[in-house]
Amino acid sequence: LLFFVVRAMSAEDKLKKEQQPVVVIGVSGGTCSGKTTVCNMIMDELQQHEQDQRVQIITQDSFYRDDLPETADFDHPTSFDSGQIAAVLRAIKNREPVEISEYDVATAKKGVKRTKIQNVDVVIIEGILVLYYPEVRELLDIKVFVDLDSDLRLARRVLRDTALGRDLTGVITRYRNFIKPSFEDFTHPSKKYADVIIPRGSENRVAIGLLGQHVRLELGDRTNIPPHLATDDGRPRSVNRSRHNSLNRPH
Repeated sequence: LLFFVVRAMSAEDKLKKEQQPVVVIGVSGGTCSGKTTVCNMIMDELQQHEQDQRVQIITQDSFYRDDLPETADFDHPTSFDSGQIAAVLRAIKNREPVEISEYDVATAKKGVKRTKIQNVDVVIIEGILVLYYPEVRELLDIKVFVDLDSDLRLARRVLRDTALGRDLTGVITRYRNFIKPSFEDFTHPSKKYADVIIPRGSENRVAIGLLGQHVRLELGDRTNIPPHLATDDGRPRSVNRSRHNSLNRPH
């Protein structure tokens, strides 16, 4: 008898979990600031405490416009299809399955391989301009900016690109003409929209741990939605949710 009761409760909990909204986290920062590493650490932090937590990381690079010439400024806001980013995030939040092309850093092009995303609890989207576009920003539940010294970021960029076989002079020229101006004009100003700023990038394990704890609290809050804040289907109404302000600046 106990066996059947446990199974019934487990099925009910699973259904309840699948009905709750998806938490979408946006992680921005300059080139080679450690955004991907921070995303992986957040995912590990979540799954360490909840092994059945379904977390998916996607990159803004998957949304480059298809008609970009090789001479294009790949760090400029117009090089990305922000409308498609917003459409994909909106579908994910509605728990609709989506497919995203994977970006190949070595060839600097979107590959034929596609990733299908469905039945997730948390989605983390990372990219240099994730916090820049208003239509994307409004879909983010938690906005993160990874802050790292510009000299260190340049050194990492040089090491990464030369390891991919790119010419050192070309790497420096591209950084000076495109990457640095784009960071100063678009990426760094979007830092003001961040809920959480992570100084020193992936070295700041305390901030990342606190962020993971905040996401778990967010997920827990959404499984216990007060009746006056719920819609007819049991999801939370569109309201300005109070956030843990102590996490806004993790000192």
